[in-house]
Amino acid sequence: MTTLRKQDAQSEKAVAAFLDRYFYPAHVTDFQRIENKTTQLKGVDVCFNYGEKRMLVDEKAAVHYVNKNLPTFAFELEFIGRDQQRHAGWLFDEDKLTEYYLLAWIWADQPKHFTTEDITKIDLLLVARKAIKDLLAKFQLDAKKGKEVADYLRKHQQFGVAGKSPNPFYYYHTKHLAEQPINVIIRKSALQQISQLGVTVEVERKASYTYKTKSTPRSTIS
Repeated sequence: MTTLRKQDAQSEKAVAAFLDRYFYPAHVTDFQRIENKTTQLKGVDVCFNYGEKRMLVDEKAAVHYVNKNLPTFAFELEFIGRDQQRHAGWLFDEDKLTEYYLLAWIWADQPKHFTTEDITKIDLLLVARKAIKDLLAKFQLDAKKGKEVADYLRKHQQFGVAGKSPNPFYYYHTKHLAEQPINVIIRKSALQQISQLGVTVEVERKASYTYKTKSTPRSTIS
């Protein structure tokens, strides 16, 4: 069975190249893409200055939902590793060095197996990891509660959506992937309220590549 990470790798590289070309030069300074594998596994894809802050950032792209205008984003609570053991997902993993997530919603001419040149638009939110944890904590969801939820879903073999409520999030347990990840799905509108920056980057293909950006008012740093 194709694992989630292998399935996503090519698409994530295409998104990264798009961001390197169109987003980072226009919106941040002193940009560096991390090539060290160990640091990448610690949850740092890029680092840069935004305003007065130096940020360690993990790029996350909704590569399975291209052209869907998805109103949510998935954050990993737990997954099954190659050792067939349960492991903490990247959101609450204390070994991760991530300070911020750059969340990407994608539009492309080719929705599957797309290349950088296929991408026509990306919606981006830069969100502090702590701000996401603080948001969830208001609804009593922390690392301990996340493990309890995962325990219940795995014990009862409950797949798909769980915990739908007026809260700005719910859970999703995926069955068809080897990792059988359990994610907390947070509404995009809630993420926009706590984001540091919101930008839409669009590419128009004529004789050569050009781009235009549209920035939201959420560009202050807390």
